[in-house]
Amino acid sequence: MTDNPHHHTPFLRQVADIYAANESEHFSQLCFIFPNKRSATFFRHYLSENNGSGTAPNIRTITSFVSELSRTNTASKLEQIFILFDEYRKLSGDSVEFDQFLFWGEMILSDFGDVDRYLVDADSLFVNLKRYKEISSNYLTPEQIEIIRRYWGEEPGVEYVDRFWKHFGNSDKDKKKPSDKFLRLWEALCPLYHAFNDRLDREGKSSGGMMYRKAAAALSDAVVKGTLKFKRYIFVGFNVLTPVELKIFSTLRGCGAADFYWDYNCPAFSNGFNRAGRFIERNIKEFQSLYPLSETPITTLPDIEIIGVPSAIAQTKVTASLLSDLAKSKDIADPMNAVDTAVVLPDESLFVALRRAIPYDDIPNINVTMGLPMKLTSVASLMRMIVSLQLRARHTAGAESFFYKDVAALLADPAIKNIAADQADALAEAIIKERLFRVTPAHIAEIAPDLTPVFTVLGDHGSADSVYNYISDVIKCISTGMSGAELKFLDAYTAAVDKIREHSTSFGVRLLPATFFRMVERIVASEKINLVGEPLKGLQIMGVLETRALDFDNIIMLSLNERIFPRKHYSGTFIPDALRRGYGIATSDFQESIFAYYFYRLISRARKVKLLYDARTIGVKTGEMSRYLTQLIYLFGKSGKIKQSLRVFEPRSFADKPVCIEKNNRIITRLKQYLHGAESPKYLSASAINKYVACPLQFYLSYVEGYNADEEMKDCIDSSMYGTIVHDTCESLYKALLKNSPDHKTVTRADIEALIARNDTRIERTITRIINSLYNKFDNDRLDTALNGQSLIMGNVIKESVKAILTEDLKLTPFIFEGAEENMIMCFDVNPNLRVNFKQKIDRIDIVGGVRRIVDYKTGDEKTSVTDLGTCFDHAAADHRKAVAQILLYCYAYNIKKNSNVPLKPYIYNLRKILSSGPLEIKINRRVVEDHRTVMDEFVPLLFGTIEEIFNPDIPFVQTDNEATCKFCGFKTMCGRCNE
Repeated sequence: MTDNPHHHTPFLRQVADIYAANESEHFSQLCFIFPNKRSATFFRHYLSENNGSGTAPNIRTITSFVSELSRTNTASKLEQIFILFDEYRKLSGDSVEFDQFLFWGEMILSDFGDVDRYLVDADSLFVNLKRYKEISSNYLTPEQIEIIRRYWGEEPGVEYVDRFWKHFGNSDKDKKKPSDKFLRLWEALCPLYHAFNDRLDREGKSSGGMMYRKAAAALSDAVVKGTLKFKRYIFVGFNVLTPVELKIFSTLRGCGAADFYWDYNCPAFSNGFNRAGRFIERNIKEFQSLYPLSETPITTLPDIEIIGVPSAIAQTKVTASLLSDLAKSKDIADPMNAVDTAVVLPDESLFVALRRAIPYDDIPNINVTMGLPMKLTSVASLMRMIVSLQLRARHTAGAESFFYKDVAALLADPAIKNIAADQADALAEAIIKERLFRVTPAHIAEIAPDLTPVFTVLGDHGSADSVYNYISDVIKCISTGMSGAELKFLDAYTAAVDKIREHSTSFGVRLLPATFFRMVERIVASEKINLVGEPLKGLQIMGVLETRALDFDNIIMLSLNERIFPRKHYSGTFIPDALRRGYGIATSDFQESIFAYYFYRLISRARKVKLLYDARTIGVKTGEMSRYLTQLIYLFGKSGKIKQSLRVFEPRSFADKPVCIEKNNRIITRLKQYLHGAESPKYLSASAINKYVACPLQFYLSYVEGYNADEEMKDCIDSSMYGTIVHDTCESLYKALLKNSPDHKTVTRADIEALIARNDTRIERTITRIINSLYNKFDNDRLDTALNGQSLIMGNVIKESVKAILTEDLKLTPFIFEGAEENMIMCFDVNPNLRVNFKQKIDRIDIVGGVRRIVDYKTGDEKTSVTDLGTCFDHAAADHRKAVAQILLYCYAYNIKKNSNVPLKPYIYNLRKILSSGPLEIKINRRVVEDHRTVMDEFVPLLFGTIEEIFNPDIPFVQTDNEATCKFCGFKTMCGRCNE
């Protein structure tokens, strides 16, 4: 066979061919062993093409082979953690709760597994570990610790261990020195290891690591007794071997009952600096093949394109395009059965997006070898929201309640809407309208009774049974209307819940609800749903581990970024690296060697290779390509085989297509609701007029279609709420003062001085009651509840603003306080055929020195002067001085409502600058407006002209040309102006 860079015989086919040619008559005496099921399936297929209907050999995965040798069943991870906890309680006598033990127990299980897989003498290791920790205890001074850290590069883990015991011990008898406690733990590890394995052994089970240790021992015994089941065991496609696997291989090799085939034909493995070949060279020397494979050494890589894509999801779209191109160019031999092509996903979170992006017109069949990760399903997403709902539930003010964001998130989920869509929408609306930061089950039951099974508080003192019953009720509730895959996902979730309940009951372990939920989450995170498909038919979608020993003509690999491939994997361990290296236990660089091998082996025999990475630089994500891509460019960049490109997606431009809404009959009908005599009347306001001038489209969306640009409730006191609280506080204080005034309308200097006196609490009490009413939404009997947290901070800020206003008002005393927050409803006779409903609330009306003032409070830095009043109604103006238009409209509306023509002087109170700037007068062409009537002849025609424009059927609602207006508009994503 020649070294053809465009075609190489798959490794598994080579092994199948050579055994079919030399051993077909002895297949019944042979057992082939593979790293995983997928490679075994492909080998069986290749063998059948050679052997036809002849006797098939025995085929195993390494896991099934080891399980068969050990004659034990592996206990589930869940059962192991409960057994470990039970044995720890017996050995230590500690009164530790399972909830505290869980995290550390999983770490101990992982370490026990490593001890067995690497054939470590447990007694020796744990003795040394205890001594290591004794040295690392707090017997050392800070200076000694620093010297050790500088010399050895590792700091004694005192703080780590202290945290362990602070987490572990709560009872009085546990309150000993941390050093005493953690040393007791290291002393317990060795007997705990033996007690744990003895318990499993008595029950006919084992851990994954112990199963391998038992298998190695059983194999040695079988060799001595001559009871091996097969004449020869053929190991195919392995790479890095653990000591227990080395022992199994050596034992069979020693008795002449083994054969080995290593997939190492890759130019990258010949480079001594590449970690990919770190272990394979040793394996080839120690475990040689019976029949040499005839493949010529591969000296060049295939055609490789490294593609940067500025998005994770966009990589799936690029993949779809690449697949279509490969199908059309005939690089995929048979698009109906694209088994010669694989899409590899190091980041399984892209699976759902990829599955949707596949060009099924070009490639109709796919086979998912990795299975659908349960954590990516809609059911898992829903359950995560339910877990968050329960974990953040609180008992406050005498009642259980949920955090509003958790409730709102669930109400938006399709599964919840499917139960009672109208009730879910009504509850979501109530949360925003009533500003419910904490939502009680009683309130939910009142608005959405059908959703009560979901919104039931378990509390901190619930039992495992209560969690089980709750989840069962939720699943029963949401399963209505579900079918197919969704029901399968629910069944898997139910099975996880059943397992936890079964084990907690059988071991007599009390689980807190939070622990129960977290355990369910961990089980679900590792579960995968097998999808229906033909293993040897269609495009192969797989994870990295599934590619072992397999070869494809076309490879597309996504997410080749640092920290994704190779993935940074930090697993907790009690065994420090120093001891791990000393006892030959794997460390992090061990994992890197494994994945380097998988990568380079996979691409070597391919014809076309497309390697994608996320090229974005956002926050801590630097868009850094994987080290393997960097190595390819550095080592093989001059070969001409590697091409680099960047896929750039140009955003759609809306500049040439401004949004324009013509006033059809439906829109005109809605506008008529603002006219006098409408059956269900609506009202224009100064804010509505300003919004129309700023952007007619924004006015249309808000006042014609009724969309709310800010439908999400803010969990803070924003500027709008801040202004409202200040308004209401001032109104309440002045009205209270006037009750005691002789004429019930005059505010004196003494009144205000008393209010702002240091020992007077009226301001603080009024602010507290208003914040509790408007922001915290407390009932009337709880309005005097003391503020805390952000409410307290903002309360203090508001108090300073109110005092600033009162201090400024002190200079005006005595004055007549006519009213505040006065609600005015009226009609504007715009023209004989247009009479428009108008509603306005004026912040304050007073009389100072005989001058009646109209006052508007502003929280922003509004400009109060304008050269030309026409600017206030000019769509094209960069700044149409809305504060000027609004206060003048108030003045005009006041006289209309009062049916009078009294002079009014407009003022703006800038709440944030009132002390420095004082009340701000309105200036037009540099002249102060002392009497509003002097500008009404110019102002009213401009106002009415704008209103006539709103109702003119021939003038559409158009998008503003001033993009600065869009910066803080809630509709900018809707109309395309979202590129800030």
